[in-house]
Order: sequence, then C-alpha cells, then structure tokens
Amino acid sequence: MNFVVRGCTIHIWHFDHESPLQSEGFDFIEELPTFLLLLFILQRLPPAGWGFIPELDKRRIIFETSGRPVEFVPDEKNAMIHSHYGLSGRCTQVLKGTVGGQVAVMKVSHPETSRPPEQAVIDVARKRC
Repeated sequence: MNFVVRGCTIHIWHFDHESPLQSEGFDFIEELPTFLLLLFILQRLPPAGWGFIPELDKRRIIFETSGRPVEFVPDEKNAMIHSHYGLSGRCTQVLKGTVGGQVAVMKVSHPETSRPPEQAVIDVARKRC
C-alpha cells in the first residue's frame, strides 16, 4: 500500500498481481476526520492485513510433498538464484538451499486463482448494506 500526496490531496494506492488500484483522492486538511480515521485503521491493521504471512519463516520453509512434511533451509548468503518482481505474472523465484543436508533448489510462485467477478462482489455488498 502506498500513498501519493499532491498538494493537500492524498491518493491511496494498492498493488497486487492483477493491477494497481488507486482510490479517489481526498483533501486531508478539509476532510481531517476522514484522514484521522484512515490513520486509525492503518494503525490497527495486523501484519496479515498488510500482506505478510506470519507463519512464513525465512530461515526455513516447511511444505508437504507426497504426504509428508519437508523442510527447506535457504542458503543464508546467496539464496536467490532467479527472481522476477512485477505486477504481472506469477513472480517466480528460485532459491538455493538444503533439504536434509543435501543441496537443493526450490521454485516458488504465486499461482493463478479464480475470483468472483467484481460485479458479484458489489451486488453482495449492496444487499448487505
């Protein structure tokens, strides 16, 4: 989440793998209660609300394969072999490390997921309000 300030107008930006989203800007001086409410909400947002995965420990990654857990330990100095950061695509990363003491690599990506159409979400929100 980012903020762009132009004069007294603030725009909230959110970036995900689909596209950037920009809010309608508002004058944070004329609409001080709205700005204070925004700060109040952001202050109380837990790490998961910011997109962090609390269970993810970068010193070791545990995943399940063939019905059993496997522990991947990334190389402390040079774990990143390949990385693709961006708004589009799956942001594939290849990490170097060890599994059971043997050298291994891990390919990590964000798979595509199906989501309900935006209009369906808006319709549900209107019914609930």
